[in-house]
Amino acid sequence: MTVGTYEANLAGDGLRIGIVQARFNEDVCHGLLSACLAELKHLGVADEDILHVTVPGAL
Repeated sequence: MTVGTYEANLAGDGLRIGIVQARFNEDVCHGLLSACLAELKHLGVADEDILHVTVPGAL
C-alpha cells in the first residue's frame, strides 16, 4: 500500500480567526495563546483579523 502525502497551503492572509481562551489554569492557557498568536502571525494573519476572548472555567 502506498501512503500519500498532502501538502497544505498554509497562507493565513485574508483569514479571520477567533480564539476562545479559558481563564482556568491561566499559566498554561497563556503559553498556548502566545504560541497560537505567534504561529498565526507567522502564517500571515493580520492582527486586526484575530479576535481573542476569554471565558470562565474549563468546560
